[in-house]
Amino acid sequence: MFLKLRNLIFSFLKFFSKNKKIGTYTIFFFISLAFWFLTMLSKVHETNFVVPVKYINYPVDLIPLSHPDAFIKVRVKAAGISIISFYLFNRSYLVLDYDVVNSQPTINGKNLFWIMNSKRQELSRILGNSVDIIDIKPERLLISFENQNKKEVPVLLNSDINYRPSYWLDGDLKISPLSVTIYGKQSILDSITSVKTKLFKLNDVYKDQQHKVDILLPKGVKCKNTSVFIDIGVEPFIEELVLEEVQVRNLKEGYS
Repeated sequence: MFLKLRNLIFSFLKFFSKNKKIGTYTIFFFISLAFWFLTMLSKVHETNFVVPVKYINYPVDLIPLSHPDAFIKVRVKAAGISIISFYLFNRSYLVLDYDVVNSQPTINGKNLFWIMNSKRQELSRILGNSVDIIDIKPERLLISFENQNKKEVPVLLNSDINYRPSYWLDGDLKISPLSVTIYGKQSILDSITSVKTKLFKLNDVYKDQQHKVDILLPKGVKCKNTSVFIDIGVEPFIEELVLEEVQVRNLKEGYS
């Protein structure tokens, strides 16, 4: 491959060495093209930028009725160099957070939407300060949802806790929250009576402490709570060996 490329370059140079007039015209053509290109880069143009969108904190209690937009169109005014730079080097995206969204209730769900004009500051950081934003499409990015089936179930702690000698549990282990709401198909929810935590293992426990333990969710089920808190209260105890003489009364004859 490199040999073919080298031969092609040599043939190209040999051609221009024999045809000096064409070579001169070609050089001036490329110089003119370079000046034209630099002039275009320095001028201000209007164009459309396509900006990808990333959604975070998806609502587990809702089912989307339509696919959210993967891109938005931003009409901008910018110098040619800024436009070229965006298309060649910009790999950023606009982040839309479901936790920070406008909501409109419907009969069996809700519409969640963002007013895109409120995202101008984030878009400016993505596109660059030298780019002037003229318009954003769509003006309102809306996604329709319907309510997900839900069920409240208790959380069962799966634990293996060993205490230091002369220490024991003060009362009961406290789990917070004691129950969680799970979401999914009704046929799946009907078969679930509780959810368990991952194995929580501790050794040589001798003082009060709190831990965070993840919940294990059955397949096809979602939950807003991904973990629970475990409060362990520990207190020392005193062990004493007491020796007492045993006296037997009314022992029947023939028994000892």
